[in-house]
Amino acid sequence: YQAKKVLPLLIIIALLINFTPVLLGIVVDASNIVMNYFLSSGFQGGSVLGTQLSNIGNLWKPTAEGFFNPAVQGNRFVALLVVVFFNVIAAFIFFIFAAIFLMRYVTIWLLVILSPIAFASYILPATRGFWNKWWAQFLQWTFVGVTAGFYLYLANQLINLIISEKAITF
Repeated sequence: YQAKKVLPLLIIIALLINFTPVLLGIVVDASNIVMNYFLSSGFQGGSVLGTQLSNIGNLWKPTAEGFFNPAVQGNRFVALLVVVFFNVIAAFIFFIFAAIFLMRYVTIWLLVILSPIAFASYILPATRGFWNKWWAQFLQWTFVGVTAGFYLYLANQLINLIISEKAITF
């Protein structure tokens, strides 16, 4: 009875194992399309940092009107500290996101390489736990790029809104 019950599943999984790279590629490509939408539709992380670095130079340029005025120089110094602090935090966050995207690709490669073993483990009830863990990890690492891209897109829109509205001025 158990052999008759497992035999159709064995045949289906044996056929699926041959097409695992294609099937998993469809899932990865779908997530990459959504992720690339968020990252290509206005994400300007490097240009924002470049603009802020040019603002540092503009804040430090001495002008004739407030050169000897301690209040003006104090405001410039505080503005300079805020811009430098923002740039350091933004650069750190961009490096973290870069590490996440790099780890995502490496992990997806490893999970696709292990996919035939994971699909084969679905056949027996005793090894189905390995399949469940593998599938959960595959979906998490596939769609972490979409989530990260969305938050980078959202942060970019917020920064552009602040810059265009001149919401933060010194």
